[in-house]
Amino acid sequence: MNPRKIAIDVLIRVEQGAYSHIALKEALLKSDISPLDKAFVTELVYGTIRRRNTLDFIINSFVQKRNQRDEIRCILRMGVYQLRYMRVPPSAAVNESVKLVSMFHLEGQKGFVNAVLRNVERSKEKDFLASVTDPVKRMALDYSHPSWIVERYVKKYGAEDAAALLNFNNKPSKNIARVNTLKTTTEELIALLQDEGIEAEPYLVQDTITVKGQGRILSSESYRKGLYMIQSPSSVAAALMLAAKSGETVLDACAAPGGKSFVLAQQMEDAGEILATDVHPHKIELIQKGFQFLGIKSAKAECQDWREWNPELENKFDKVLVDAPCSGLGVLGKRPDSRWRKKASDIQNLVELQREILRNAVRAVKPGGVLMYATCTLTQEENQAQRDWFLENFKEFKAESLPQIAEIFASEKEALDRGELEITPFKHDMEGFYLTLFKKEA
Repeated sequence: MNPRKIAIDVLIRVEQGAYSHIALKEALLKSDISPLDKAFVTELVYGTIRRRNTLDFIINSFVQKRNQRDEIRCILRMGVYQLRYMRVPPSAAVNESVKLVSMFHLEGQKGFVNAVLRNVERSKEKDFLASVTDPVKRMALDYSHPSWIVERYVKKYGAEDAAALLNFNNKPSKNIARVNTLKTTTEELIALLQDEGIEAEPYLVQDTITVKGQGRILSSESYRKGLYMIQSPSSVAAALMLAAKSGETVLDACAAPGGKSFVLAQQMEDAGEILATDVHPHKIELIQKGFQFLGIKSAKAECQDWREWNPELENKFDKVLVDAPCSGLGVLGKRPDSRWRKKASDIQNLVELQREILRNAVRAVKPGGVLMYATCTLTQEENQAQRDWFLENFKEFKAESLPQIAEIFASEKEALDRGELEITPFKHDMEGFYLTLFKKEA
Protein backbone atom coordinates (compact mmCIF):
# COMPACT_ATOMS: atom_id res chain seq x y z
CA MET A 1 0.00 0.00 0.00
CA ASN A 2 1.25 3.48 -0.89
CA PRO A 3 1.39 5.63 2.30
CA ARG A 4 0.87 8.84 0.34
CA LYS A 5 -2.22 7.39 -1.35
CA ILE A 6 -3.63 6.47 2.07
CA ALA A 7 -2.95 10.02 3.27
CA ILE A 8 -4.49 11.70 0.25
CA ASP A 9 -7.62 9.54 0.48
CA VAL A 10 -8.04 10.67 4.10
CA LEU A 11 -7.48 14.33 3.17
CA ILE A 12 -10.13 14.12 0.43
CA ARG A 13 -12.60 12.57 2.87
CA VAL A 14 -11.93 15.38 5.36
CA GLU A 15 -12.33 17.98 2.60
CA GLN A 16 -15.74 16.45 1.90
CA GLY A 17 -16.86 16.58 5.54
CA ALA A 18 -15.34 13.62 7.41
CA TYR A 19 -13.62 14.14 10.78
CA SER A 20 -9.86 13.73 10.46
CA HIS A 21 -9.30 11.53 13.52
CA ILE A 22 -12.05 9.12 12.49
CA ALA A 23 -11.07 8.99 8.81
CA LEU A 24 -7.40 8.49 9.66
CA LYS A 25 -8.08 5.78 12.24
CA GLU A 26 -10.28 3.87 9.79
CA ALA A 27 -7.68 4.13 7.01
CA LEU A 28 -4.82 2.94 9.22
CA LEU A 29 -6.84 0.02 10.58
CA LYS A 30 -7.49 -1.17 7.01
CA SER A 31 -3.84 -0.82 5.95
CA ASP A 32 -1.01 -3.30 6.43
CA ILE A 33 1.80 -0.72 6.40
CA SER A 34 4.62 -0.56 8.96
CA PRO A 35 4.47 1.55 12.15
CA LEU A 36 6.98 3.92 10.53
CA ASP A 37 4.74 4.39 7.51
CA LYS A 38 1.72 4.89 9.78
CA ALA A 39 3.60 7.69 11.53
CA PHE A 40 4.42 9.17 8.09
CA VAL A 41 0.77 9.05 7.03
CA THR A 42 -0.32 10.63 10.31
CA GLU A 43 2.14 13.50 9.87
CA LEU A 44 1.07 14.05 6.26
CA VAL A 45 -2.62 14.15 7.17
CA TYR A 46 -2.52 16.21 10.35
CA GLY A 47 0.26 18.50 9.14
CA THR A 48 -1.49 19.27 5.85
CA ILE A 49 -4.77 19.98 7.65
CA ARG A 50 -3.12 22.16 10.31
CA ARG A 51 -1.32 24.28 7.73
CA ARG A 52 -4.21 24.47 5.28
CA ASN A 53 -4.64 28.22 4.89
CA THR A 54 -0.87 28.84 4.70
CA LEU A 55 -0.53 26.12 2.07
CA ASP A 56 -3.42 27.61 0.10
CA PHE A 57 -1.84 31.06 0.31
CA ILE A 58 1.38 29.70 -1.20
CA ILE A 59 -0.42 27.67 -3.88
CA ASN A 60 -2.64 30.60 -4.85
CA SER A 61 0.42 32.76 -5.51
CA PHE A 62 1.16 30.50 -8.49
CA VAL A 63 -2.31 29.78 -9.86
CA GLN A 64 -5.15 31.89 -11.21
CA LYS A 65 -7.88 29.24 -11.05
CA ARG A 66 -8.47 28.59 -7.38
CA ASN A 67 -11.34 26.11 -7.41
CA GLN A 68 -9.56 22.90 -8.39
CA ARG A 69 -11.11 19.49 -7.85
CA ASP A 70 -10.75 18.19 -4.29
CA GLU A 71 -8.22 15.58 -5.43
CA ILE A 72 -5.95 18.16 -7.07
CA ARG A 73 -6.18 20.74 -4.28
CA CYS A 74 -5.40 18.06 -1.67
CA ILE A 75 -2.45 16.73 -3.69
CA LEU A 76 -1.07 20.26 -4.04
CA ARG A 77 -1.48 20.98 -0.34
CA MET A 78 0.19 17.75 0.70
CA GLY A 79 3.01 18.31 -1.81
CA VAL A 80 3.67 21.85 -0.58
CA TYR A 81 3.52 20.64 3.03
CA GLN A 82 6.30 18.16 2.30
CA LEU A 83 8.36 20.84 0.56
CA ARG A 84 7.94 23.51 3.24
CA TYR A 85 7.54 21.64 6.53
CA MET A 86 9.02 18.15 6.21
CA ARG A 87 12.45 16.70 5.56
CA VAL A 88 11.32 14.99 2.39
CA PRO A 89 13.66 15.19 -0.63
CA PRO A 90 12.11 17.74 -3.03
CA SER A 91 12.24 15.30 -5.93
CA ALA A 92 10.22 12.75 -3.94
CA ALA A 93 7.69 15.36 -2.82
CA VAL A 94 7.10 16.49 -6.41
CA ASN A 95 7.33 13.18 -8.27
CA GLU A 96 5.18 11.23 -5.80
CA SER A 97 2.55 13.98 -5.93
CA VAL A 98 2.42 13.72 -9.72
CA LYS A 99 2.03 9.94 -9.44
CA LEU A 100 -0.98 10.49 -7.18
CA VAL A 101 -2.67 12.46 -9.98
CA SER A 102 -2.45 9.37 -12.21
CA MET A 103 -3.97 7.21 -9.47
CA PHE A 104 -7.10 9.35 -9.76
CA HIS A 105 -7.04 9.07 -13.57
CA LEU A 106 -6.60 12.80 -13.97
CA GLU A 107 -3.76 12.64 -16.47
CA GLY A 108 -4.54 16.07 -17.86
CA GLN A 109 -3.64 17.64 -14.50
CA LYS A 110 -0.17 16.09 -14.13
CA GLY A 111 1.62 18.96 -15.84
CA PHE A 112 -0.26 21.51 -13.75
CA VAL A 113 0.60 19.82 -10.43
CA ASN A 114 4.20 19.34 -11.49
CA ALA A 115 4.55 23.01 -12.51
CA VAL A 116 3.07 24.40 -9.29
CA LEU A 117 5.20 22.21 -7.03
CA ARG A 118 8.37 22.91 -9.05
CA ASN A 119 7.68 26.64 -8.69
CA VAL A 120 7.24 26.25 -4.94
CA GLU A 121 10.49 24.31 -4.72
CA ARG A 122 12.37 26.94 -6.71
CA SER A 123 11.00 29.58 -4.33
CA LYS A 124 12.09 27.81 -1.14
CA GLU A 125 13.90 30.91 0.16
CA LYS A 126 10.97 33.24 -0.52
CA ASP A 127 8.87 34.74 2.28
CA PHE A 128 5.45 34.30 0.73
CA LEU A 129 3.86 36.26 3.57
CA ALA A 130 6.02 39.39 3.25
CA SER A 131 3.17 41.36 1.67
CA VAL A 132 0.80 40.67 4.60
CA THR A 133 1.05 43.71 6.86
CA ASP A 134 -2.02 43.29 9.07
CA PRO A 135 -0.64 41.73 12.30
CA VAL A 136 -3.64 39.44 12.90
CA LYS A 137 -3.73 38.21 9.30
CA ARG A 138 0.02 37.69 9.36
CA MET A 139 -0.21 35.68 12.57
CA ALA A 140 -3.14 33.71 11.11
CA LEU A 141 -0.94 32.71 8.16
CA ASP A 142 2.25 32.21 10.17
CA TYR A 143 0.45 29.77 12.49
CA SER A 144 -2.29 28.69 10.08
CA HIS A 145 -5.47 29.48 12.01
CA PRO A 146 -8.60 31.40 11.01
CA SER A 147 -8.18 35.13 11.65
CA TRP A 148 -11.19 35.28 13.97
CA ILE A 149 -9.63 32.73 16.33
CA VAL A 150 -6.27 34.54 16.28
CA GLU A 151 -8.02 37.83 17.04
CA ARG A 152 -9.75 36.29 20.06
CA TYR A 153 -6.54 34.73 21.39
CA VAL A 154 -4.65 38.03 21.03
CA LYS A 155 -7.42 40.03 22.70
CA LYS A 156 -7.55 37.67 25.68
CA TYR A 157 -3.88 36.76 26.18
CA GLY A 158 -1.79 39.34 24.31
CA ALA A 159 0.28 38.71 21.18
CA GLU A 160 3.12 36.78 22.82
CA ASP A 161 0.98 34.26 24.71
CA ALA A 162 -1.41 33.99 21.74
CA ALA A 163 1.54 33.01 19.56
CA ALA A 164 2.57 30.37 22.11
CA LEU A 165 -0.98 29.00 22.12
CA LEU A 166 -1.14 28.90 18.32
CA ASN A 167 2.23 27.16 18.23
CA PHE A 168 1.00 24.57 20.76
CA ASN A 169 -1.96 23.82 18.47
CA ASN A 170 0.43 23.07 15.60
CA LYS A 171 2.59 20.57 17.45
CA PRO A 172 1.83 16.85 17.16
CA SER A 173 -0.28 15.84 20.15
CA LYS A 174 1.51 13.89 22.86
CA ASN A 175 0.42 10.33 23.51
CA ILE A 176 -1.11 10.68 26.97
CA ALA A 177 -2.76 7.75 28.72
CA ARG A 178 -4.67 7.49 31.97
CA VAL A 179 -3.75 4.45 34.07
CA ASN A 180 -6.67 2.16 34.94
CA THR A 181 -6.12 2.19 38.70
CA LEU A 182 -8.75 -0.53 39.15
CA LYS A 183 -6.32 -2.98 37.55
CA THR A 184 -2.79 -1.65 38.04
CA THR A 185 -0.64 1.26 39.25
CA THR A 186 1.38 3.81 37.34
CA GLU A 187 4.65 2.18 38.35
CA GLU A 188 3.47 -1.31 37.41
CA LEU A 189 2.13 -0.14 34.05
CA ILE A 190 5.33 1.68 33.12
CA ALA A 191 7.29 -1.50 33.94
CA LEU A 192 4.91 -3.67 31.88
CA LEU A 193 5.17 -1.32 28.90
CA GLN A 194 8.94 -1.33 29.22
CA ASP A 195 8.87 -5.14 29.03
CA GLU A 196 6.95 -4.71 25.76
CA GLY A 197 9.62 -2.35 24.45
CA ILE A 198 7.45 0.76 24.91
CA GLU A 199 8.91 3.76 26.68
CA ALA A 200 6.59 5.59 29.10
CA GLU A 201 6.92 7.99 32.01
CA PRO A 202 4.61 9.78 34.48
CA TYR A 203 2.98 12.97 33.23
CA LEU A 204 1.74 16.12 34.97
CA VAL A 205 -1.59 14.87 36.34
CA GLN A 206 -2.04 11.98 38.79
CA ASP A 207 -1.91 8.54 37.14
CA THR A 208 -1.33 9.89 33.63
CA ILE A 209 1.65 8.79 31.55
CA THR A 210 3.26 9.81 28.26
CA VAL A 211 3.79 6.94 25.85
CA LYS A 212 6.38 7.17 23.09
CA GLY A 213 5.64 5.61 19.72
CA GLN A 214 2.32 6.39 18.03
CA GLY A 215 2.21 3.06 16.20
CA ARG A 216 2.03 0.83 19.29
CA ILE A 217 -0.01 2.75 21.81
CA LEU A 218 -3.26 0.99 20.81
CA SER A 219 -1.73 -2.38 19.97
CA SER A 220 0.20 -3.24 23.13
CA GLU A 221 -0.71 -6.21 25.31
CA SER A 222 -1.19 -3.83 28.24
CA TYR A 223 -3.78 -1.86 26.27
CA ARG A 224 -5.62 -5.03 25.21
CA LYS A 225 -5.89 -5.96 28.89
CA GLY A 226 -7.56 -2.62 29.65
CA LEU A 227 -4.71 -1.33 31.81
CA TYR A 228 -4.94 2.19 30.35
CA MET A 229 -6.99 4.38 28.04
CA ILE A 230 -6.01 7.31 25.86
CA GLN A 231 -7.18 10.54 27.47
CA SER A 232 -6.35 14.23 27.61
CA PRO A 233 -4.73 15.16 30.95
CA SER A 234 -6.98 18.25 31.08
CA SER A 235 -10.00 15.96 30.95
CA VAL A 236 -8.49 13.78 33.68
CA ALA A 237 -7.85 16.85 35.83
CA ALA A 238 -11.46 17.99 35.52
CA ALA A 239 -12.78 14.60 36.66
CA LEU A 240 -10.33 14.41 39.57
CA MET A 241 -11.26 17.90 40.77
CA LEU A 242 -14.85 16.78 41.24
CA ALA A 243 -13.37 14.71 44.10
CA ALA A 244 -15.90 11.88 43.87
CA LYS A 245 -15.84 9.45 46.82
CA SER A 246 -16.68 5.78 47.22
CA GLY A 247 -20.39 5.21 47.72
CA GLU A 248 -21.54 8.51 46.18
CA THR A 249 -24.04 8.96 43.37
CA VAL A 250 -22.50 10.81 40.42
CA LEU A 251 -23.95 12.06 37.15
CA ASP A 252 -21.80 12.72 34.08
CA ALA A 253 -24.39 14.60 32.05
CA CYS A 254 -22.65 15.07 28.67
CA ALA A 255 -20.43 12.03 28.96
CA ALA A 256 -19.36 10.85 25.49
CA PRO A 257 -16.87 9.41 24.78
CA GLY A 258 -16.81 8.52 28.49
CA GLY A 259 -13.32 9.42 29.67
CA LYS A 260 -14.39 11.41 32.72
CA SER A 261 -16.83 8.70 33.80
CA PHE A 262 -13.97 6.20 33.61
CA VAL A 263 -11.76 8.39 35.82
CA LEU A 264 -14.62 8.99 38.27
CA ALA A 265 -15.23 5.24 38.63
CA GLN A 266 -11.53 4.69 39.34
CA GLN A 267 -11.46 7.57 41.81
CA MET A 268 -14.46 6.01 43.60
CA GLU A 269 -12.76 2.59 43.57
CA ASP A 270 -15.74 1.31 41.56
CA ALA A 271 -17.96 1.66 44.64
CA GLY A 272 -21.04 3.84 44.31
CA GLU A 273 -23.27 4.71 41.38
CA ILE A 274 -22.32 6.59 38.22
CA LEU A 275 -24.81 7.51 35.51
CA ALA A 276 -23.23 8.59 32.22
CA THR A 277 -25.65 10.20 29.78
CA ASP A 278 -25.47 11.53 26.24
CA VAL A 279 -27.98 12.67 23.66
CA HIS A 280 -26.69 10.30 20.93
CA PRO A 281 -27.64 6.58 21.20
CA HIS A 282 -24.55 5.37 19.30
CA LYS A 283 -22.33 7.15 21.83
CA ILE A 284 -24.06 5.35 24.70
CA GLU A 285 -22.91 2.08 23.18
CA LEU A 286 -19.36 3.48 22.98
CA ILE A 287 -19.40 4.45 26.67
CA GLN A 288 -20.74 1.04 27.70
CA LYS A 289 -17.95 -0.67 25.76
CA GLY A 290 -15.49 1.51 27.65
CA PHE A 291 -16.90 0.40 30.99
CA GLN A 292 -16.58 -3.25 29.94
CA PHE A 293 -13.06 -2.75 28.56
CA LEU A 294 -11.83 -1.20 31.81
CA GLY A 295 -13.73 -3.58 34.11
CA ILE A 296 -15.98 -0.89 35.61
CA LYS A 297 -19.12 -2.25 37.30
CA SER A 298 -20.44 0.76 39.24
CA ALA A 299 -21.44 2.78 36.15
CA LYS A 300 -24.13 2.64 33.50
CA ALA A 301 -24.84 4.69 30.38
CA GLU A 302 -28.24 5.97 29.26
CA CYS A 303 -29.55 8.25 26.54
CA GLN A 304 -30.69 11.63 27.86
CA ASP A 305 -31.24 15.00 26.20
CA TRP A 306 -30.50 17.60 28.88
CA ARG A 307 -32.48 20.24 27.02
CA GLU A 308 -35.44 18.39 28.50
CA TRP A 309 -36.06 17.53 32.15
CA ASN A 310 -36.31 13.95 33.38
CA PRO A 311 -38.32 13.96 36.67
CA GLU A 312 -36.79 10.63 37.71
CA LEU A 313 -33.47 12.41 38.28
CA GLU A 314 -34.75 15.11 40.66
CA ASN A 315 -32.33 15.67 43.61
CA LYS A 316 -30.71 12.29 42.96
CA PHE A 317 -26.95 12.96 42.75
CA ASP A 318 -24.23 13.96 45.20
CA LYS A 319 -22.13 15.23 42.33
CA VAL A 320 -23.02 16.35 38.81
CA LEU A 321 -20.55 17.01 36.00
CA VAL A 322 -21.67 19.04 32.98
CA ASP A 323 -18.90 18.97 30.36
CA ALA A 324 -20.98 21.05 27.99
CA PRO A 325 -20.95 21.16 24.18
CA CYS A 326 -18.68 24.09 23.29
CA SER A 327 -16.65 25.77 20.55
CA GLY A 328 -13.59 23.63 21.36
CA LEU A 329 -11.02 26.41 21.01
CA GLY A 330 -8.85 24.74 23.66
CA VAL A 331 -8.35 21.49 21.75
CA LEU A 332 -7.51 22.64 18.23
CA GLY A 333 -4.22 20.74 18.34
CA LYS A 334 -5.89 17.37 18.89
CA ARG A 335 -8.57 17.98 16.25
CA PRO A 336 -6.74 19.98 13.55
CA ASP A 337 -9.70 20.10 11.14
CA SER A 338 -11.94 21.65 13.78
CA ARG A 339 -10.25 25.05 13.40
CA TRP A 340 -11.59 25.20 9.83
CA ARG A 341 -15.11 24.02 10.80
CA LYS A 342 -15.72 26.56 13.56
CA LYS A 343 -17.33 29.96 13.03
CA ALA A 344 -17.44 32.93 15.38
CA SER A 345 -21.21 32.99 14.93
CA ASP A 346 -21.44 29.52 16.55
CA ILE A 347 -20.50 30.81 19.98
CA GLN A 348 -23.70 32.58 20.98
CA ASN A 349 -25.79 29.56 19.96
CA LEU A 350 -23.54 27.37 22.11
CA VAL A 351 -23.92 29.75 25.06
CA GLU A 352 -27.70 29.35 24.86
CA LEU A 353 -27.41 25.55 24.58
CA GLN A 354 -25.09 25.41 27.61
CA ARG A 355 -27.58 27.42 29.66
CA GLU A 356 -30.44 25.21 28.55
CA ILE A 357 -28.53 22.15 29.75
CA LEU A 358 -27.56 23.78 33.06
CA ARG A 359 -31.14 24.79 33.82
CA ASN A 360 -32.07 21.12 33.93
CA ALA A 361 -28.83 19.69 35.35
CA VAL A 362 -29.11 21.81 38.51
CA ARG A 363 -32.30 19.97 39.40
CA ALA A 364 -30.45 16.66 39.55
CA VAL A 365 -28.15 17.86 42.37
CA LYS A 366 -29.04 16.79 45.92
CA PRO A 367 -29.21 19.48 48.60
CA GLY A 368 -25.64 19.79 49.83
CA GLY A 369 -24.32 18.33 46.57
CA VAL A 370 -22.05 19.95 43.97
CA LEU A 371 -22.18 20.70 40.26
CA MET A 372 -19.13 21.15 38.06
CA TYR A 373 -19.42 23.03 34.76
CA ALA A 374 -16.62 22.36 32.29
CA THR A 375 -15.73 23.12 28.67
CA CYS A 376 -12.79 22.44 26.38
CA THR A 377 -12.79 25.99 25.06
CA LEU A 378 -11.14 29.31 25.99
CA THR A 379 -13.82 31.89 25.20
CA GLN A 380 -14.99 34.36 27.82
CA GLU A 381 -18.64 33.92 26.81
CA GLU A 382 -18.68 30.15 27.33
CA ASN A 383 -16.55 30.12 30.47
CA GLN A 384 -16.18 33.01 32.91
CA ALA A 385 -19.37 34.71 31.72
CA GLN A 386 -21.31 31.47 32.12
CA ARG A 387 -20.04 31.18 35.69
CA ASP A 388 -21.29 34.69 36.44
CA TRP A 389 -24.65 33.90 34.81
CA PHE A 390 -24.98 30.69 36.85
CA LEU A 391 -24.29 32.38 40.19
CA GLU A 392 -26.73 35.16 39.33
CA ASN A 393 -29.56 32.82 38.31
CA PHE A 394 -29.25 29.92 40.77
CA LYS A 395 -29.10 31.52 44.19
CA GLU A 396 -29.24 28.15 45.95
CA PHE A 397 -25.71 27.49 44.65
CA LYS A 398 -22.49 29.11 45.87
CA ALA A 399 -19.00 28.94 44.41
CA GLU A 400 -17.03 26.04 45.89
CA SER A 401 -13.22 25.87 45.99
CA LEU A 402 -11.40 23.35 43.80
CA PRO A 403 -8.71 20.98 45.09
CA GLN A 404 -5.14 21.35 43.83
CA ILE A 405 -4.65 17.90 42.34
CA ALA A 406 -1.25 18.47 40.66
CA GLU A 407 1.87 20.56 41.18
CA ILE A 408 1.39 22.12 37.74
CA PHE A 409 -1.61 24.03 39.16
CA ALA A 410 0.20 25.35 42.26
CA SER A 411 0.36 28.86 40.78
CA GLU A 412 -3.45 28.87 40.35
CA LYS A 413 -4.25 28.89 44.10
CA GLU A 414 -6.27 32.10 43.95
CA ALA A 415 -8.43 30.80 41.10
CA LEU A 416 -8.86 27.39 42.75
CA ASP A 417 -9.95 29.03 46.00
CA ARG A 418 -12.71 30.94 44.21
CA GLY A 419 -13.78 27.74 42.48
CA GLU A 420 -12.60 27.99 38.88
CA LEU A 421 -9.62 27.02 36.75
CA GLU A 422 -8.62 27.76 33.19
CA ILE A 423 -6.11 25.20 31.95
CA THR A 424 -4.11 26.98 29.26
CA PRO A 425 -1.67 25.23 26.88
CA PHE A 426 1.11 27.82 27.10
CA LYS A 427 1.00 27.73 30.93
CA HIS A 428 0.23 24.10 31.71
CA ASP A 429 1.46 22.13 28.67
CA MET A 430 -1.89 20.48 28.14
CA GLU A 431 -5.01 21.23 26.15
CA GLY A 432 -7.18 24.21 26.98
CA PHE A 433 -9.99 23.54 29.44
CA TYR A 434 -12.18 25.48 31.83
CA LEU A 435 -13.94 24.23 34.95
CA THR A 436 -15.83 25.76 37.80
CA LEU A 437 -17.53 24.23 40.85
CA PHE A 438 -20.75 25.15 42.68
CA LYS A 439 -22.27 23.77 45.89
CA LYS A 440 -26.03 23.56 46.50
CA GLU A 441 -27.22 24.69 49.89
CA ALA A 442 -28.27 21.89 52.21
